[in-house]
Amino acid sequence: MAKGTDTNTVLDVPVEFAGISIQKEQATVAIKLLKSKLTLKSADHFLCGARLEVGLKIDPDSSDDVAGQETFDAMGTEAFESVADVKSWRASPEHITCSLVFTRSDAEALLRFGQERGRLQARRVGAAGEEKKDDDGE
Repeated sequence: MAKGTDTNTVLDVPVEFAGISIQKEQATVAIKLLKSKLTLKSADHFLCGARLEVGLKIDPDSSDDVAGQETFDAMGTEAFESVADVKSWRASPEHITCSLVFTRSDAEALLRFGQERGRLQARRVGAAGEEKKDDDGE
């Protein structure tokens, strides 16, 4: 679980991947996690107006894992890494929900995450909607 909110802090929480939505220029993954797994300060840092380096992993037993726990590749977990924007998060008495917005080119890889359980690992790298820089930083 994320303790601080600097750019080196990594969020690592069990989640439920809900629906996948594919639009003309983007693909969106809705996620849900238990409120007890994330402080409100961390939710604001990672899930409100943020551009994130994201790692998604399908792992049906993820709620039993501790943050950063290693798993065997042979256990059948599927993983995906990319960059996503998240504009806001919502809360209910037990859960926090949000939508991760990826580029359309990620759509095919994201389809396997619909209605699965797993882990979200993320690091904030900027603000949502910022122009992406090329490898030269321009």
